[in-house]
Amino acid sequence: MNFIDRLIRAVFNPFLKLFHKELTEKQWESLLQFVKFCIVGATNTALSWCLNALTILLLASTVLSQQASIGSFEFSPDVFIGIAVSFTLSVAWSFYWNNKMVFTLKDGQKRNWFSALLKTYASYAFSGIFLAAVLSWLWVDCLGIHKLIAPLLNLVISVPVNFLLNKLWAFRSKDDKGDKTKNEVVTEDLNIDAALNRTPVEGEPFISVTFTCYNYARYARRSLDAIKRQRFKDYEVIMCDDCSSDNTVEVIRAYMEEHPEMNIKLLVNEHNVGVFETRNRLLDAAKGRYILLCDSDDWMDDDCLEVLAGAALKSDADRVIAQFRDVNEEGKTIQCQDLPEHPSKWICGVHHGTMYRRSIFIDNGIRFKEVYPDDVYINVLYNQYCKKVEFVHKTIYNWFVHTDSQSRKQKKNSPWQGLRLFESSCSFVVPVLNKLKESKDEDAAVLELMLMKLYALSFYCAYGRPFADFLREYDKIRKTMEKYDPDYRKNKFLKSGVDSPMRDYATKIVRMTVILERLHLIKPALIGYKIVSKFHYFDL
Repeated sequence: MNFIDRLIRAVFNPFLKLFHKELTEKQWESLLQFVKFCIVGATNTALSWCLNALTILLLASTVLSQQASIGSFEFSPDVFIGIAVSFTLSVAWSFYWNNKMVFTLKDGQKRNWFSALLKTYASYAFSGIFLAAVLSWLWVDCLGIHKLIAPLLNLVISVPVNFLLNKLWAFRSKDDKGDKTKNEVVTEDLNIDAALNRTPVEGEPFISVTFTCYNYARYARRSLDAIKRQRFKDYEVIMCDDCSSDNTVEVIRAYMEEHPEMNIKLLVNEHNVGVFETRNRLLDAAKGRYILLCDSDDWMDDDCLEVLAGAALKSDADRVIAQFRDVNEEGKTIQCQDLPEHPSKWICGVHHGTMYRRSIFIDNGIRFKEVYPDDVYINVLYNQYCKKVEFVHKTIYNWFVHTDSQSRKQKKNSPWQGLRLFESSCSFVVPVLNKLKESKDEDAAVLELMLMKLYALSFYCAYGRPFADFLREYDKIRKTMEKYDPDYRKNKFLKSGVDSPMRDYATKIVRMTVILERLHLIKPALIGYKIVSKFHYFDL
């Protein structure tokens, strides 16, 4: 522990004892980070003022100190130059000390310095210029607060906002192994040998790997090559083409001829029926004990099937959930969807990297239909009958995030955003949530947290709309949330220091959203988010 950390603890300890409050080490870490960030911010302000004054003094005897004009707009060039110089150098100063003293890297972590620097400039520009201007207008013009008091009130809000931007965005670090996390499970714990040495059952492959296909001919070989590289061989591959207009069918048939040993089956729909009916057809055709629901542009890591099979055999699980990564068109990992230390089946709402016991679908009449988010819908239905779950803290699957999927979600009438998405989510989550609450099931708080995630997702994913529509849509979504779950802000997982069953990134976004709502600052924050989202990928 360094001198500054010891000093901060010494200052805060008497106040904590006075109020009989004791902090956990995790809470101390957050407090120390925030206080050190404030110290850096104070030096940033002092340095900025000095640089600004020095620049104006140096330019005092030059032509740049004279009044200039552009049309009817008059200005002092030295003032603008002073602001530019002071902002550029003082933020660079803050970046250096925040990196060295506040958001330090832990063992095995790495950081893209150039990206972090650009994000630091963006976060300081947002909080110091845009947010400060909006807040000043609110205090002075709307609430009639004195102009000298307004800057002090600005600090109360802009400093925490800037801290969160830096912590969750600018200085967010990655594990040095790229996609693997510090919680990665050792393969011996996953019963890998049992999976690889298992005697196949005739007529019942252990895993049915299913693919929905539509105009993805250029990705089919990548998906199939990944399966071919698997050491675990007790599988069948079923691909269903939904009347593609490209050569998807020809590519798959050619691959089947090249690799007859892979047990690949191809189904071709007579007419286009959509992804949901295509999944139902795959479900009916599958023979495996377990089923994987894959998109034809996704692909597996080389050990995916053995890891999933080993985890399933370990406890005869009904569902196996592993980590996956989001990969863009350039092949770059955008983010890893890491599992928290204590996950829950109710929070894991997607099918990527997840294996299901097929009989649960069949015996309970669970079918795919056009309800959004469709993956969350099918998992909420499935989880009511799913008893045993194995979680694998290992990244083994690649979800391809491409331009088509992102643009579809940004269309104004897309079912993947706004009030339409949230009302659809409530239609299947709320009945199950109420049932869990009535039976006083501990999972009620977890499913409620999932509903809050969907709540945040519905308006954060609507950032493609104009500002006014974006904010009006938020108002409608919030009223819907309050109608179905008026006490959502009291969820136990919103408290600091409580381990969340949701991954850290999403938990922080949900917690921050609720804090901003309580402070009535959500709308200025949403405007800032809308601007930042044009340059940075977010996914809850």
